[in-house]
Amino acid sequence: FGSGIQGEKNSLKRQILRNQLALSKGANSNMEDLIPPFKYISSILGYNLDERWEVFNFENDRYGLDSTLHFRNTSYMHPPLPVMQYASEDQAYYLFVSHLVNLADTGIESLNFRYEEHEQQGGGKQITAGINALHLVGDSNTKISFKIDEESQGTRNLISMSLHIYHALRDGSLLLIDEIDRGLHHEVISILIVLFQSKELNPNGAQLLFTTHDILLMDSKKFRRDEIWFAEKANSETTFYSIADFEKINTNISYHKWYQHGKFGATPKLGIINKEFLPL
Repeated sequence: FGSGIQGEKNSLKRQILRNQLALSKGANSNMEDLIPPFKYISSILGYNLDERWEVFNFENDRYGLDSTLHFRNTSYMHPPLPVMQYASEDQAYYLFVSHLVNLADTGIESLNFRYEEHEQQGGGKQITAGINALHLVGDSNTKISFKIDEESQGTRNLISMSLHIYHALRDGSLLLIDEIDRGLHHEVISILIVLFQSKELNPNGAQLLFTTHDILLMDSKKFRRDEIWFAEKANSETTFYSIADFEKINTNISYHKWYQHGKFGATPKLGIINKEFLPL
């Protein structure tokens, strides 16, 4: 603890277990100086594209549009149930995700969400939930409906993360996304970046922190030098540094070109493909 932290620091140190964080222990022990940072960190939203919500026996109903969930035989649903629940109950979120998938050129004209909870005799709950995506056929006004699991992985990822983006923009919080580029085109990710960088679209000052393998996002027109960080792996250790740590970087040349020429490091040390890779 630094000298600026007030309270029973020595007593707290003795109480902290090996698997506890000093910040959470101090906040829960009512150390006033630690409560604000604890609350801030607790408010951070995190999203992993592998996120799944466990459900049971994912069955299509007689119309082939929705799904009824029963409590047996575990399986997984993507997008998760909260997306369907919020879209069914929160008109503002429904409009947000509908505009987002349309803006991202997914080919989806509109989305239909369904979420219903039914109490079961003897206790328990049955949930009927589903998402249908409506597409226009050619230049006509004819629409065709697809179940959400018939959409691409990228489209489902976008719908799934939309709830976290919506909450971050609404509350002005920090959103963490690991490997944001999985299944998403570079231009779609650029749209998400604009959402957070625009003062008009993001009046509450929400922040987006993400990891990516898309080197085209290293753009001086999108980010300051201190906003782009690299992870350099060596000897089972990882070092983090930003472009701001480098001198004589001409911002008129794209950062990704500097990166491709090895200026910033943080590139994989690949082996050489030779005849040993041929099948026997």
